[in-house]
Amino acid sequence: MEICSTKLKLQELDLEISPLLETPLLNSFLLTLKNLEILRLRRFPLFNPFTENIVESFSLNLPLSTIRTLEISNTLVHSLEFLNYLPRLEALDIILRDYRNISFCEMIENTNVTEFFTPHYILKRVFIEAPLCSFTCISRLFNVITNSLTCVKLRLNDEMFWTLCESCVQMTLKELHIIAWEGLTDEGITGISHSVLSSSMHSLDLTSYRNQPYVGRLKSN
Repeated sequence: MEICSTKLKLQELDLEISPLLETPLLNSFLLTLKNLEILRLRRFPLFNPFTENIVESFSLNLPLSTIRTLEISNTLVHSLEFLNYLPRLEALDIILRDYRNISFCEMIENTNVTEFFTPHYILKRVFIEAPLCSFTCISRLFNVITNSLTCVKLRLNDEMFWTLCESCVQMTLKELHIIAWEGLTDEGITGISHSVLSSSMHSLDLTSYRNQPYVGRLKSN
């Protein structure tokens, strides 16, 4: 406990969480860092069975009001309700450190959106490395974050991209980074079926064949 009583003035902390680090001690330590702005927490060693107790006991539901940037392993996040405790958070990275554990869609399903203290209006950048494989996943995510996002980095296929184009986030989005997953195709980008795009009709106005949302919907008016 000696380190917890030390008045450190850290502004950035990068921590690999090992089985030897007890969660209460970690929480106490984090609460002493009154100047902390950047926090990176990773579960380590990867795939080590002795770290399962960390996954079960860890919670970021701490009043860390100074944090502006958070990078955290997917295995350490059970829901997005921790955003209630990070009122100044501007950038969130949920990195995929273990494919066996909870997916981001499960994190969303575990999040009680109706009990959020307030919608998160500050968060501007989100990177979610795990695939978003549910039609409701994106819309529920943006219900929590509201209209503050200007930059997102996501794993999307055609269907998820169409959902993004129809969501409220398209009104504020300035940067979109897409990581390959099951293929984002020409049909996904244009909203026009592959059969039409691959035909010899390129001399025609293809907009009348568009039957899905498309990338043009992301441009704010």
